[in-house]
Amino acid sequence: MATEKDLPHRTWSVLRDLWLEHIPPDLTPSDINALSRVVDSSGSPEDKSTIPLVVGLREQALSDALFMRAKSLYCIGCGTKSNGEGFSTWSSMTMYDACFFSAKAFCYLLGVRDLSRDSRVYTDLFFREYKKGKLISDGHRLLILKERLTHSSLWKIFPRLIRTFTLDLEDFHERVLELRRFDFEGFSQERNRVLYKPYSWSREDNIGISDLDVRVSYAENYNFIYGFNKPAEYYSKYYFIAVAVNNLLDFLIRDLGELAPALTFELETRPGPRAMTTFAMT
Repeated sequence: MATEKDLPHRTWSVLRDLWLEHIPPDLTPSDINALSRVVDSSGSPEDKSTIPLVVGLREQALSDALFMRAKSLYCIGCGTKSNGEGFSTWSSMTMYDACFFSAKAFCYLLGVRDLSRDSRVYTDLFFREYKKGKLISDGHRLLILKERLTHSSLWKIFPRLIRTFTLDLEDFHERVLELRRFDFEGFSQERNRVLYKPYSWSREDNIGISDLDVRVSYAENYNFIYGFNKPAEYYSKYYFIAVAVNNLLDFLIRDLGELAPALTFELETRPGPRAMTTFAMT
């Protein structure tokens, strides 16, 4: 059985050039059935097996990544509004969803995606084989991991891809190194505790002094989102990672957009959160 260590190591400049061959003009895939054809062509897939190029699969993955980015931005907007109205706990939960969508979008952008929400099969979208320096095949590699893409497994796959991809662009490289130092172990625990443990809430379990009864807005979270750079007594790690990963997505998409104007227009139409100068969470 494959593990996260079998996920592909990427060099962004190489991957960027590969993506440029698979960007639909309107960012909408011409074939929405490409993913189902992977399942059909693989039958009962063997771990670490390869299949020929499935036309439209890469285009669909890029479109899905952009859609998930839009979902993440929506959640950031909802979380900011909820916090401003005193629903600070739900604001944090919404920011977690923003993290989830943006991290999944990053995985897709790095060419790793799940086949379906119920499958443990993942595909390396850009699997190329060479012989004596000559390209002999360009297709996909199938990996069967221990889990389907759950919340728990995402926070193992995403950090692995962050740690193993090379961003050979100096003006963002340091922030990637800082993000690598973030500990994603148990990242969803706070969210799971609030949602699934009967008697629990964020920061205060006591109903009488929590935002269940009294609306509490965390000014520090608001200040963080809008970049006021004031010392924070508290802000949610979910706020921080939601902004950081969206910053990273926007940087990569903007780099692609240098040669694919439709992507630049996407960023202008749906601008991401303000850019942080550091990804070191203090």
